Amino acid sequence: MLTVRDIRVRSLETDYSHVIWQIEPTTEDITLYQFYVLRSGGQEGPYEVIGGPLVDTYIWRDNWVRDDRAWGGYYYRIRVQHIGTGEFVNFGSGTPDEVADGGPVGGASYRPRPTPIAREIARRQNLVNRVYGGMDQYLIFQRRVFGQRCTSCWDPIQRQVSESQCKTCYNTSFVGGFYTPIQMPLWKSAGTHRDDITSKNRKQPDTRQFRLGNFPELKPRDMIVEVLGNKRWRVDEVHPSYVQGSLVSQAPICGLIIKTDIEYAVPVRGFDPIRFAISAAHHYEGSSNTESQIEARNRLVPPEV
Repeated sequence: MLTVRDIRVRSLETDYSHVIWQIEPTTEDITLYQFYVLRSGGQEGPYEVIGGPLVDTYIWRDNWVRDDRAWGGYYYRIRVQHIGTGEFVNFGSGTPDEVADGGPVGGASYRPRPTPIAREIARRQNLVNRVYGGMDQYLIFQRRVFGQRCTSCWDPIQRQVSESQCKTCYNTSFVGGFYTPIQMPLWKSAGTHRDDITSKNRKQPDTRQFRLGNFPELKPRDMIVEVLGNKRWRVDEVHPSYVQGSLVSQAPICGLIIKTDIEYAVPVRGFDPIRFAISAAHHYEGSSNTESQIEARNRLVPPEV
């Protein structure tokens, strides 16, 4: 099987982008393989095929994209498929070694490939989040920004949604509302309990700051689900940090979604709260001894159910 590396997305125009990739040197006949280009608005998909099959071709021009959004973006994967057997492998922002070991494939974007220093900063940020967060108990839902318009509430003439509690698009105007959720360890700040009482109603707002590494890349109106407490948070603003152009950490400001909002109707499938990973306690002495932390974590893994 061919191995794809160095997937890049480049463009100097707003009407298209070029997806470019390379393959590892091989002794196999490359004409026995074909490439497909996949695109999504979320780093974990779902992805759709937009180009191919391509044989001995390593560039694709995406004429569909429009670079007119202040945040968010497009993510690409390259699929290598053997013509005879039909076997295929997807490659994205993850390294070939990570993909071969079953790690996350990710998706390539306009962002430059992170340098070793940037990757280490992001790794340490995730380690801190996992240690202080206690559990990988958060799911990140990236809001859909393109695709099939909602057939229930989208008004094509006024170009806006006509219903505020639509269970087809969840107020995003796109069918499904959100991309595939991603399980991540997050750090959450302490909150303040207060009552906002007016002549008409009473509110108990809750605004928190979260911290996470460079994956996934958040944007306003994404959603964070705290599984164990069934709390859902709407991303209001994001404060990213970069090193040499590479995203290394993010500090989103989120507001607690009230139970009557449509976001609570978004289904959470394929995740069992009992089996969420438990992190090791923080080691104040010898915190660089990662082996002892791994051993402590393994002792806390919940039993099979």
